[in-house]
Amino acid sequence: MTDSVVANREPEFRFQAMRFFQVIETGINYLGHLDDFNQILDNLGRRHGKLKQSFGFQPYFWSVFLECSVYQIRLALERSKALRWSSAEVDKAVILWRHLMQGICKRIEAGFLADASKRLQVQVDNDVISPGPEKSADHESRVPLALPVPDVSALLMID
Repeated sequence: MTDSVVANREPEFRFQAMRFFQVIETGINYLGHLDDFNQILDNLGRRHGKLKQSFGFQPYFWSVFLECSVYQIRLALERSKALRWSSAEVDKAVILWRHLMQGICKRIEAGFLADASKRLQVQVDNDVISPGPEKSADHESRVPLALPVPDVSALLMID
């Protein structure tokens, strides 16, 4: 990307970074009752479903995002002048951060997959299968196709 493209996207990037921290903060506030947080994360997943259509968002982006975030959290904890933690304490804190962020990403991904499945079903429902040689052109048949709903229960489980 050119510098001008990066500069033009900076406000958007800052906005997304702010949204990310709002989600993390909300996750921390909901630690005692994470089930109440699920609807927010499901909605975020559906919004990412729209991003897949318009910007080519891919589910593997979450694992890259997770690893980059955990790396930055570790770096911030290790460089903190306010916190004097041993390596073992930093490791424990990073594990907790990873646990929280992984749970958030998995739940968002579950909403994303549910949205993708729904969009695919709508697309299939709207497609008309053309008549075969034995049918007349005015006798088009709509064949409903039942797609299996992906089992996202494994994604909802926090490791």
